[in-house]
Amino acid sequence: MVSGSCTDEATFNVSAARLWKGVVCEPHILYPKLLPDIFSKAERANSNMPLGSFNKNKIEVFDEEYETLGDKHLTEEELKPIRDGSIGVLKAVEGYLLADPDVYA
Repeated sequence: MVSGSCTDEATFNVSAARLWKGVVCEPHILYPKLLPDIFSKAERANSNMPLGSFNKNKIEVFDEEYETLGDKHLTEEELKPIRDGSIGVLKAVEGYLLADPDVYA
């Protein structure tokens, strides 16, 4: 397992408030609907989270050959698909919001 962070910038054609609602507040609704090949099901564990608390995401994968990377930091080449995937999810939500301007308006 590897833990860490990376940052990137992207431009979207919807307001930050609408994107926030879809990506942070209701991913359990939108992700399986918009990206069923990636997210088969999503559940919200705690809907009464106090302001300023952290929301943890859990992804379960069964892989008999899973190997941990220990304390190794990912290279830029290894980070690229993670960044591309994250931006891809955001772009999918953006596309949905552009097609449905009344959602989260």
